[in-house]
Amino acid sequence: MTPIPFEPVVERIDEIPINPQLFYFLGVMRDGTLPIVYDGHYEISVAQKNPEFLKMVKTIFIETLKINENKIRIKIDKNTPRIVVYNKKLYSFLKELKVGDGDVEPIVFKYPQFWKWYVRGFFDAEGEIAHVEKYLAGITKTFPQPRILIHQASKNEKECKALVELKKIIESLGVKCGNILGPKRNVNTYDFDLMIYGIKNVENFYSLIGTSHIEKNLRFNLLLKLYSQ
Repeated sequence: MTPIPFEPVVERIDEIPINPQLFYFLGVMRDGTLPIVYDGHYEISVAQKNPEFLKMVKTIFIETLKINENKIRIKIDKNTPRIVVYNKKLYSFLKELKVGDGDVEPIVFKYPQFWKWYVRGFFDAEGEIAHVEKYLAGITKTFPQPRILIHQASKNEKECKALVELKKIIESLGVKCGNILGPKRNVNTYDFDLMIYGIKNVENFYSLIGTSHIEKNLRFNLLLKLYSQ
């Protein structure tokens, strides 16, 4: 698993460095939560089944977001671990950046040098690639498709603006994207998927943007090897 570098730091906002770790974290928060403040609890949380991924997020909390390690908790909800922090200052900072408001956060567009890290965090949290290892082990019989999907929910039935904006960012990094699929009705939202199709485009995404998620890294390598035969 590739760690997210702390450097370079281009500037600071409220003592928080603007760096690759922050942008990766903003991408990860596309699947994170900032619940409405209740009983004085300013909660920031990220859920993920892979423990190595949570360790990496924990490192970012400590190094970039300035949270003391003893204030970081791991909880289990419906068999899924999540990393939880209660911190008013950080919660307010993320809210000021419009994290959780739906669109790509405005700060992202100010720092194109960190777009790779934002997209990588977004993909690691909300991306999907075929479970090639299950096919090779004979657990599934469907031949893996040469594609990746990036999921996101929207309150708007007609479009997911975050994925529209993300598609432009990814294509500016040199990766050709396909269509945005959806909507699929969820409980209170509509689900959409940004598709990147074709083994060459998948390979470009992996080489130009990459992943820091250990399981997705394995699947990228297996998929690329499978289609090189």
